Amino acid sequence: MVIPAALGIYYQNISMPKVFFYGTLKRGEPNEHVLRNPGLGLVSFIAEAKTVQKFPLTIASEFNLPYLLLKPGQGNRIHGEIFEVENLSILDEFESCPRYYTRVEELVELENGELINVWLYALEGFKLELLERPLLSSYSSSGTHGLAYRRGAGQNPQHRYQVMKSEDDGVDDCLRGPPR
Repeated sequence: MVIPAALGIYYQNISMPKVFFYGTLKRGEPNEHVLRNPGLGLVSFIAEAKTVQKFPLTIASEFNLPYLLLKPGQGNRIHGEIFEVENLSILDEFESCPRYYTRVEELVELENGELINVWLYALEGFKLELLERPLLSSYSSSGTHGLAYRRGAGQNPQHRYQVMKSEDDGVDDCLRGPPR
């Protein structure tokens, strides 16, 4: 934003929200095109980073989706990419937040050791059996795991029941909001 002043023009550095992507939204992955949605406003790649805390990251559902499970302290430090995104509402819609994923603030470490706070999308209220699946530290759809991403999850939300706890498990079928 440019702010005119009596003695000249000054530029104000406005910080945009930083988001950590660990899955299909990373550069070179199947959903990177989502970051070109004009509704997001300005989107800028910042750096590669890894979470400070360990998290379980696994691939599940009939669509082979990567899930960062909201279970800090288990799994691995997750490698991903940080982007500045002007408008998070489109990402929230893409991630079905808060009905499916929860957007949480976490600390990540840049390659130079600098720590910064970012938003990331994690799965809360997941089936515990997901913790028994192989856990990754980095995701690529074409990775050696052999579980390539399959398009169509957005048109078939029923796949969520393959990973989310049901009412019988004490969670209201994908209708939970962010943790309080």
